[in-house]
Amino acid sequence: MKKTLLVITTLFLVFVAGCKNNNNNNDNNGITPPVKDTTAPLLSVESTDFLLITVVQNETVDLEELLRNGVTAYDNIDGDITDEIIISYDNVDLTTPGEYEAYLYVFDSSNNQSNIVKKVVKVVLATGLINPFPIWNEVIDNEKSPTQQDFFKGAWYHKVVSSRDYWLGIEGTITLPEFEIRRYDDAFDETLFADPWVKNLDNPSIYLGGRATTESDVGLSLSLVLLERDGRQVISTGSYAFRPFWRYITPTEQDIGGYNIEGGRRYTVGKAGTNNMIANWYYGDTQYYYLPGDKLRIVVYSPKTHYLQLQIEVLEKSTLANSIKIREDNGWQDPENFLSPIFRSPGHGGAVLAEYKRVNAIDQSGREGIDALSTNTEVFQAVWESVYLHREIAGRLYRVPFNANRADILSAPTSQGFTYTEIDSNGGSKVSIHPGRE
Repeated sequence: MKKTLLVITTLFLVFVAGCKNNNNNNDNNGITPPVKDTTAPLLSVESTDFLLITVVQNETVDLEELLRNGVTAYDNIDGDITDEIIISYDNVDLTTPGEYEAYLYVFDSSNNQSNIVKKVVKVVLATGLINPFPIWNEVIDNEKSPTQQDFFKGAWYHKVVSSRDYWLGIEGTITLPEFEIRRYDDAFDETLFADPWVKNLDNPSIYLGGRATTESDVGLSLSLVLLERDGRQVISTGSYAFRPFWRYITPTEQDIGGYNIEGGRRYTVGKAGTNNMIANWYYGDTQYYYLPGDKLRIVVYSPKTHYLQLQIEVLEKSTLANSIKIREDNGWQDPENFLSPIFRSPGHGGAVLAEYKRVNAIDQSGREGIDALSTNTEVFQAVWESVYLHREIAGRLYRVPFNANRADILSAPTSQGFTYTEIDSNGGSKVSIHPGRE
């Protein structure tokens, strides 16, 4: 009997334990496990207008902001995740005209990827006056040092030359100097700073330029002008105001030809040698006469490979009494910004390494390649406020100070004919030319 009771008790306990375990199993099954989120977030575009972005070549823009404009992202679990949008645009090159694709997408917290939105970035050729690029003051890896420049005969010049490196252009801000011309081909009025009715044999010039595959000189040269005489405007015999010129060397696309005012061609290009071109703007456009005291930003810009353009921005009109009087007496327009045609200059724009220069000079008529003559002509203080070289760094164009570490300086044919200050941290310097005195 006792054995029977023990067996019954044992079976009962086993039954109770089994029921308890079953109850526990039923409790676990009653908890709903989390459902995995497999729904992708959605990118929406406000309008198709936002799918095309047009920017001017080398323009300083916030590209990410432009690409984000008009796009929102929403997820069924996370809600608004617009701030999490990822943008892929590594192939976009704002320095080179063309069309580039950028892609936008997003992941939600469950790592689901959204649909992809494609935007097109259209980079158009910059043909207008370029805005100043940001300034780069950091170290440039593997930057090359300048080498000693060659000496050329035929002029009194102060030339500052860069290294031959990945430079793409140059610009400088200058206040134009006063001058006195004292060498002519005939008797002249010595009471005048320049006699416009006698041909001058000394000719001040201020220019920039570069050398890649070929060389260029681009800037301002004292030139003939329209003057009031006996109640009418006539062209002068001697040079009297600074006017734009551009000299370039190319075997192709030489653009030789004269004025065609009716057809819109307001410049002339002639040959100074087989492939050596010299171009000048139309003398009748007095808004491009620049005088002492005018403060200008002069730019040599490469809008595309193998091409250059001269750009002049007027920052301040001269307040010098003599310059004001000349403009008023001759009915000249106030100075305006200038853009040359884009001209071919092989190698520039990054095709090969290039060097750039800034030059203050007294050119001498008929003396190219032979010794410069001593002269009492003087060019008083020209003030270079700043000079910068252009360089692409991390896909963006910058202005790099053309400072003393980047410059080789030559005053020729003898340094005694010049006075100049040391180049400052922004590439600035003051230059005077006085060959007839020390």
